[in-house]
Amino acid sequence: MGAEGAPLLQSAIAEAKQENKNILLSLGANWCSDSQNTYDALLQNPQLKQLIEEHYILTLIDVNNRVGHQRNSPLISRYGVDLERGIPALLVLTPSGELMTKDPDQRPKDSDHEEPQKLVEYLERWKNR
Repeated sequence: MGAEGAPLLQSAIAEAKQENKNILLSLGANWCSDSQNTYDALLQNPQLKQLIEEHYILTLIDVNNRVGHQRNSPLISRYGVDLERGIPALLVLTPSGELMTKDPDQRPKDSDHEEPQKLVEYLERWKNR
């Protein structure tokens, strides 16, 4: 997971604008098995991999809270993410960085990597908006 969220997001925004793609922002942590398994699913499941390659700029942001402070808290606040719901939180942003998936109940659950079709449906739903 990328530790410095603001520069990573700015880079993703520049790339997304250039390629006319949305941003798939994954807020997770290296120690988190759900974050690791979701990342693996996104890159190894053929359907997910294709959706990301064609429609998204995948950006990983570290939201680790194990060292006494919350990493990248400004980004967490900016997008109104409740990390108590679990990580990773998968958000879809416009190419300019605006949050598209505002309703947390419409986002994948942290364990949805166990049912990749749920992730496929999520990415399909938001790919062309």
